[in-house]
Amino acid sequence: MLNIDWFQPYKDRKNSIGIVYMANLNLPRSIRHKRDNVIVVSIIPDFDHEPKDISSYIDPIVDQMTKLWNPGVMVNTHTQPEGTKIKAALVCTSADSPATRKLSGFLGHSAIYGCTKCKHRFNGKVGEKDYSGFDKSLWPKRTYAAHTSAVRQQKAAKNVTARKRLESELGYR
Repeated sequence: MLNIDWFQPYKDRKNSIGIVYMANLNLPRSIRHKRDNVIVVSIIPDFDHEPKDISSYIDPIVDQMTKLWNPGVMVNTHTQPEGTKIKAALVCTSADSPATRKLSGFLGHSAIYGCTKCKHRFNGKVGEKDYSGFDKSLWPKRTYAAHTSAVRQQKAAKNVTARKRLESELGYR
């Protein structure tokens, strides 16, 4: 289980530090989140503001988890000194809404497409958004195909300005 959150380590400062950590769900529930059993996999340092894109912190975790799943890794144990193959998979993530948006590549709640489940447009400036029109049956759903297509388009952007324009238009980062 991957967990991500930001916290303020000092009372007199407003900046936050991000932490990405994992818990082994094969351990009994009573001990899986104890300090000795939690694996810190990334620390997002204290910048002037939280980063909008956390891919550089998440991509190495994805690479390692991919290797743990296929082909797996050999581990020497007390009962198997010659080694035994283990595999691991990411089953779920845990985060509050802002961290989930960053982790999943969605823009913030104040974006034109402020919902992570649909592509309904919420027009207006920050603080003046119109959140009316709650006939959810008419709202187009977000899809995996649209998300991956948006990422490909942004990666192909010729410059930062073009990429940011695409982020705003498509609703993904």
